[in-house]
Amino acid sequence: MPWAGAWLVLLSSGLHVSWNALLKIRPSLVALGQGMVATGIVGVAVALAFGERIGPGGWVFLLASATIHIAYYLLLNRGYQLADLSAIYPLARGLGVAVMPLAVAVLLGVATPVAAWIGILVVGTGSVLMAKGERIGAIWPALTLGAVIAAYSLTDSQGVHLTPPILYMSTASIITGTALLATQGRRAWALGQLAAGSLIGGLSLVGYLFMLAAYQIMPVASALALRQLAIPMALIWAWRQKEAIGRRRVLAAGMIVLGAVVIALG
Repeated sequence: MPWAGAWLVLLSSGLHVSWNALLKIRPSLVALGQGMVATGIVGVAVALAFGERIGPGGWVFLLASATIHIAYYLLLNRGYQLADLSAIYPLARGLGVAVMPLAVAVLLGVATPVAAWIGILVVGTGSVLMAKGERIGAIWPALTLGAVIAAYSLTDSQGVHLTPPILYMSTASIITGTALLATQGRRAWALGQLAAGSLIGGLSLVGYLFMLAAYQIMPVASALALRQLAIPMALIWAWRQKEAIGRRRVLAAGMIVLGAVVIALG
């Protein structure tokens, strides 16, 4: 495993947990939308300065990615308003990995390996265990996020072949952020929240770019397997924040991590 790629994945995981933790502390679509627009503008400016341009057909994937990400952030924000990060985060990330091979099989006609089916079963069992002790009304966003994560992962994996990653993600960030602000009406211009939102948006953008860069220098399966370390990172943060994690959540999260690793390496 290339060490440079491994470090990029670990950095991406840490940044991902960080901005999720910030969104949990301040679940505001106003701050998030403003931050995504602000950081997106900076990213686009940098990309254009280096001569990057949106490739032919790139706008189709950009608009599709932005639309899916709008649903992603709406669901994630709602999830953190209703339930603990230690429940929402493992469910969303694990189900996203589990749904991926099924989506590839349906959309691209690629057969799902036996190992992937075993991993899906383990993730599913861990998810049932996690959900069993929670109020379904509180964790339904996380259960839905699995399909959304798989959708934007498939879309972006194709989109970055048509448009350079920084320009692609920054443009999608502007579109997504603008749409999120539009859902908030007059509350969209609370400038006092710009700093917090920019930090969330910046961490999200940079973390995703690190992951895309890792895909270029190491096997995708290895990167996805290592990426699952974000789940125990999230549990450590939740524990430090005095969330009532308990043995059940730890066991369920462990099964989700194990299953996701099996899927990635299978």
